[in-house]
Amino acid sequence: MPYLYPEEVSASNSGRKFFWGSLYGSADALALIEYIQQDPQVILLIADNIAHLDSLHKSLNFYNNNLEILTFDNWEVLPYDQFSPHPDITSNRLTTLSKLKNLKNGIVITTLETLFSHLCPIEFSEKYSLPYPILADVTKECAEEYGVMGTFMMMTIAKRESFIIDPEGTVVKHYKKVNPDSHTQEVIDELKSLQS
Repeated sequence: MPYLYPEEVSASNSGRKFFWGSLYGSADALALIEYIQQDPQVILLIADNIAHLDSLHKSLNFYNNNLEILTFDNWEVLPYDQFSPHPDITSNRLTTLSKLKNLKNGIVITTLETLFSHLCPIEFSEKYSLPYPILADVTKECAEEYGVMGTFMMMTIAKRESFIIDPEGTVVKHYKKVNPDSHTQEVIDELKSLQS
């Protein structure tokens, strides 16, 4: 039985608006969960900032039992920054974009700042979304073990090299020179030959 949303009416079908007031703590998350259970659809929830997004995500997951709850994080870098966004952010954004097309019932949480940023075309997210986590080597430990640490203009960086590693963890191919235009196809061809 819903505590915060009236059972007998549907806001989205009737065009009526509902205003919740005095929702303390995580009551706003409970109200949203009850709302979407009463009237299944996809809801875009706009948080004030990243901290608010994180708080809403945790609260919604606490009350959730069967809804898809996705976050669409901010890049957390400025357009002119010299470094890329954290790989986890990139992976999360691509995962969310790839799931949006088929989402019928759930909540997508983002921030106002994120809504003002440019998005990649849907064809790109479908073609390049990765169904696995991307390694974030923030301590540079992995790069040192693979011998790819180098310097560029007095900065220590990981060189752009690729490895094919088999299921047992053995490096079966190491690409020291990578051409971004042809490397993807080169790796795909090598994987096909290794599997045959």
